[in-house]
Parts: sequence; C-alpha cells; structure tokens
Amino acid sequence: MSMNIDERLESVARNLDMLTRIHLDSEREYRERLDRIEGMQEKNARDIQALAVLAKQDGEHIRALARIAERHQDRLDNLDPQ
Repeated sequence: MSMNIDERLESVARNLDMLTRIHLDSEREYRERLDRIEGMQEKNARDIQALAVLAKQDGEHIRALARIAERHQDRLDNLDPQ
C-alpha cells in the first residue's frame, strides 16, 4: 500500500511529536535526577563537615584521656618501692 504525500507528512508529524515528547520527558527526568543528586551532595558535604568536627573533638578527648592515664601511671610508679 502506497502512502500519498499528505499521509507521509502526517506520519512524519506524528513521529516528530512523539520524539519531542520523549525528549522532553527524558530531559525532565534528567533534571529531576540532577536536582536529587545535587541535594544529596549538599547533604553529604554537611555530614562530612559534621564528622570532621566530631573527629577533632574525639582527638581532643583521646589526648585528654592519654594525659590522665599518664598521670595515673606516674602516681602508680611513685607508689612502687624503689
């Protein structure tokens, strides 16, 4: 069956419309994913900053505990008979 020019143009127009919708849907999905990824990256950056603060605090606490342990060890050493 042969298509006349009007039928061919209508088919091309339908295909172009369908491709346009597919492209717009894909672009919308891409933008939504990109927005979600950017949001996750921002949250991760905040979490990393918070972890850095906590790690610094942990280091300070460990150093304080090490000083306390050292003082206790000095006291114990001084209790031993020479």
